[in-house]
Amino acid sequence: NALNNAPEGTPFKEGQQVTLTVGTGDNANQAAPRKVAGRDNTTDNRIDFTWEEGDKILVKVGDKTAEFTLSSEPGLNEGEFVGTMPAAGSTFDIQYPVEAPDLSAQVYSTTKTIPADKMLFTATNCTLGVNATLQAQYAMVQLNLFGTDKTVGKIVFTNKTANPAVSYTLTCTGGVAIGTTSAEATPFYMVVPASTYLFEAEIYDNATTPAKICSFATSAAKTFTAGECLNMPAKEVADPYNGHAYVDLGLSVKWATCNVGATTPEGYDDYFAWGETSTKTTYDWSTYFDTNDDGLTFQKYYLDGGKTVLDPEDDAAHVNWGGSWRMPTKAEMDELLDGSKCAKEWTTLNNVNGYKFTSLVSGYENNSIFLPAAGYYNGSSRAGAGSIGFYWSSSLYDDYSGSAYRLYFNSSSVVWGNFYRSYGLPVRPVCK
Repeated sequence: NALNNAPEGTPFKEGQQVTLTVGTGDNANQAAPRKVAGRDNTTDNRIDFTWEEGDKILVKVGDKTAEFTLSSEPGLNEGEFVGTMPAAGSTFDIQYPVEAPDLSAQVYSTTKTIPADKMLFTATNCTLGVNATLQAQYAMVQLNLFGTDKTVGKIVFTNKTANPAVSYTLTCTGGVAIGTTSAEATPFYMVVPASTYLFEAEIYDNATTPAKICSFATSAAKTFTAGECLNMPAKEVADPYNGHAYVDLGLSVKWATCNVGATTPEGYDDYFAWGETSTKTTYDWSTYFDTNDDGLTFQKYYLDGGKTVLDPEDDAAHVNWGGSWRMPTKAEMDELLDGSKCAKEWTTLNNVNGYKFTSLVSGYENNSIFLPAAGYYNGSSRAGAGSIGFYWSSSLYDDYSGSAYRLYFNSSSVVWGNFYRSYGLPVRPVCK
């Protein structure tokens, strides 16, 4: 409304003093920013609101702006704001708060309260004589975290759909000790732009130099509706790497820095038959775990009806390292051979021959892994150590159930191939 009850659409002059009535409607999309109900979107997810003493709004006419101050009684859903128009015109926009929030400075609260300056609400093409209704521009995400003896110091929330990806950080001053079970999960609230996108949340501890202790991502796009709070299922904060180091090459998985059983990148160490999880002295069909007495019938992994990718209990990387570690699939190993993603070089590390794979992905160009030329076992003897390298994938060979895909390299080439499952090869783990 304008002072003196001007009719709807009345033009205004620069410097004209007017009183604007600004409020919110009854649905979640028209709610304003005092408190988040924090419930599922299928129930009452409104953001309760009343104007508070000293509140201001920003009135925009073209590129000119002016601040208007609450003049009516506080504690109401609709408030009257008095100010002077910054320019002449017939329509104007309203923004609350006066300064757009900085989403890099997020706030955690156990009371589910998000300060007003962490939200953004606007009304566009307003005219004199009509009450203005603010519309929420941001959404909330409620992350529910639990974990034994875990304290969260920081959460980085990344929109991976954006190009380049955009991240928002919530810093928990002093650290927040979280519940130990899913039923006791501690909620963390973050303000994010309303959109539909894939996201990844990275959880850091409260050390002086924070270390990432957990991460999880959506497998399908999620819709963050303006003015609403998207309540995510409880997630356990646990170290998926179990203390093992990895390198991020910017690929679909992170690669371990050393083989299973090794403590350095150049270490050969343990050899496994495909689908077996412990070492042995003889690698042949007579000792292979997945055959009957004739050594020819495969009981679990076979083409045309059986499994073609190793289960966790038959995965040497997962069983020996735990966490989220596993053997790479053929498709994941293929990324190392993709010339647009990795550069390949036969080289020597601490007097050990092998292949170095260096990322070509933007932002990861200095990251690399080294696979030693560890050879293989057939029977009770090792062959090729120092001159050739073989590494199991978790994928069964497409043409014969008795073989699985493996990576092979020598000093002049890196190629795909297959080996009998009974042979003993090293394993280089991967992790999401």
